Amino acid sequence: MVNRLTKVHESNFAEPWQGSYDDNMLREIVGIGISINEIQCKYKLSQNRSAAEQETVALQLKQQDEISLAEAMLRSNSSN
Repeated sequence: MVNRLTKVHESNFAEPWQGSYDDNMLREIVGIGISINEIQCKYKLSQNRSAAEQETVALQLKQQDEISLAEAMLRSNSSN
């Protein structure tokens, strides 16, 4: 299950991360179920980073076809 989750969530990257888990680590992982009653949202768009770092992140987002997110990040941070 852990390997499948890693493969799914890393598959969009040019160099996907390949986790290595020993048996002791795997025995400590437990699954849980959570009922969600409410969702609150707060944007974290690299406001605490330098302008150069923000531009790098925006470029990487655009390369992953996350155009709207990259543009929102740049808009949000240009007003600070």
